[in-house]
Amino acid sequence: MVLKVLIIGAGSAGPVLALFLKRAGHEPLVYDLYDPANASNTGNPFFFGDIGGAVNLNLNGYHVLNELGLGEAAHAAGYPMLNAKFCKIDGTVLANIPAAVTNGLVAHNILRSDLQLLVGKACTENKIKIFVTKKLISISQSNDSVTATFSDGSTATGDILVGADGAHSKVRNILFGDSSKSTFTGFMANVGVCKLGKSAGENGEELIAQGPFNIYVDRFQKHHITVSQASETTISWTVAQLETVPEELATSNTYRPHSDLPKQQRRLAIMVEEWGVPHYFVDIVRNSTRITEYGVFETPELASYYQGRCVLIGDAAHAMRPDLGQGMNVSLEDAGCLGLLLCEFPDNVDKVFKLYDKMRVTRTQLIAETARKVSKLDFQDSQLGTFFANMVIRIVIGFFGKIFGLFNAAGKYEFKTEVKAIVVAEKGKQASIK
Repeated sequence: MVLKVLIIGAGSAGPVLALFLKRAGHEPLVYDLYDPANASNTGNPFFFGDIGGAVNLNLNGYHVLNELGLGEAAHAAGYPMLNAKFCKIDGTVLANIPAAVTNGLVAHNILRSDLQLLVGKACTENKIKIFVTKKLISISQSNDSVTATFSDGSTATGDILVGADGAHSKVRNILFGDSSKSTFTGFMANVGVCKLGKSAGENGEELIAQGPFNIYVDRFQKHHITVSQASETTISWTVAQLETVPEELATSNTYRPHSDLPKQQRRLAIMVEEWGVPHYFVDIVRNSTRITEYGVFETPELASYYQGRCVLIGDAAHAMRPDLGQGMNVSLEDAGCLGLLLCEFPDNVDKVFKLYDKMRVTRTQLIAETARKVSKLDFQDSQLGTFFANMVIRIVIGFFGKIFGLFNAAGKYEFKTEVKAIVVAEKGKQASIK
């Protein structure tokens, strides 16, 4: 049976799911509200442009891409995260933790835009159609089909619909109502990219000499900076702080680069210098080639990720705080798990969605809750709390991190092994019934 699958959202998880479906002979169609007038490349492949900064491609996410033949290319485009330094805001190192290495593989930092372009090229090569300027308005379902209606008056009908449309998912809102709306964490962030070499002067090299991944935190003032080497030639950074801003302002942010880059460079450079960061980071901000601002949101826990013939993946299902570096990875897991399940049971969508829920709801919500706890450890309301939090970083995280490696537990997950186990169990159950 060939499934026609409507995928709403062309970020990364949606197109990755489309690739799994296409290789199994199904018909995936991808729709995104992005306006091509604002994209740097609207031809083939589909590309949002040079926006955002780096993401951590851990081994659980790598396994998904590798199954599609994209793993080596993703690692080649990124930079190995061999260790991570946890520091005070002035650069004083609290803990230096080696990354977990499994079968010779290690997590990589990669620019989000490079990863999205890599996946977009693969979609083009596999003749997967991606339609832009498609803003979803409504969804209607029957027993055997689902129809999406877009703001331009057009419609699309398929066997199932997948919401891969991010933290502010329209699909989630339609399916589960206003109570499923993502909530603003209070953190506003700016993410930037700086080229190594002359544009960053010697300071870029000095920062990278500190290691490929560094975190600087002022727990009492609630300032947080992450810096990573995202490729052989680029540095990516994120500056976040707890701010009192209207949620509407944070929600309306469209995750596009600042139009007045010099103004934002100056503003942020002055701000972080006042925070007392190492001098080389100030220069990195001043010489950034792009800066993007966004609000940090998380979704409330859902009892299920599907309703009828519609299902959620990625941030649409479980947008989480970035403190574990797992948001992108578990989104890729979703795409891989759902893709393989649909290929195993294409004639029983209800069974696929129930098995998908069984695999994904508990795992993703546990990771989201852990990220929330780590975020709370980052910031304290007293100097005493700050002292004890730093001690936790020095002693607990530093000690166990050196033994077990950075973020080892979440990164050990192999989606294909998990899908195989649940499929074998399900088919065994069917055989016993017969």
